[in-house]
Amino acid sequence: MKLEYIQENDSIFFQVKSVAIIPIDVVSKQVDTLFPKVVYKELVTVQPNDSVRGFIKVHIDDFENLKQARKERKIYTVEAHYGDCRNAKHDSTYLYTLPYQKGRKIEIEQTFFGKSSHKNIASRYAIDFGMRTGDKVYAAREGIVVFAVDRFTEGGKRKELTHKSNKIVIVHSDGTLASYAHLMHKGTLVKKGDHVIKGQHIGYSGNTGYSGGPHLHFVVREPGDIAVPIYFEDYEGQVLKRGKRYKRKH
Repeated sequence: MKLEYIQENDSIFFQVKSVAIIPIDVVSKQVDTLFPKVVYKELVTVQPNDSVRGFIKVHIDDFENLKQARKERKIYTVEAHYGDCRNAKHDSTYLYTLPYQKGRKIEIEQTFFGKSSHKNIASRYAIDFGMRTGDKVYAAREGIVVFAVDRFTEGGKRKELTHKSNKIVIVHSDGTLASYAHLMHKGTLVKKGDHVIKGQHIGYSGNTGYSGGPHLHFVVREPGDIAVPIYFEDYEGQVLKRGKRYKRKH
């Protein structure tokens, strides 16, 4: 997304442009009352390859002061999330396929509400599969690739690696998004805009980004980065347990 400023009469309008292939929610909030005349729209949805003007509006006389104040303190926040939260709802009856080769058994290293790192709203229902670097990763559900990243080379438990995980994100028909993370360097086989089918080979597991060792971090989220519980074929209604191995049968 790109943020621009548009002048109209005596006002400056904040405008966002999107080059994404799915809608993006933009959330803006005032966190300081230093500029009480600033107008905020708390939620706007930008459609693919489109723009929205005026989610923040400020008088032209306040604009330069607002920018200067932002350098010293937080006046407002702007967040962008893939998806349209008003038109997406996870299909809780859908059964996913395990994201590895048919016939294999993989151990679960961390599951729902995992004590190590699955604690916040974005990861509380994530699952860490104990896959090795180079293991094949398969799509757990059909959908469209929102983006795929495979340029990173390092992995480890260092804060500077937090946002340097190779990953594939796929949007589903109900508006949820699946993230397959910590893939190996050059380990993606799909690209933005590709349609994938359930069970399709999409990449290779790895150890990039903030990671304590090779594994596949898999999570499904509703727009707003809100993780949702998911269940798998042959294990309907079961929460996969840490330390147990599960076989993909189909």
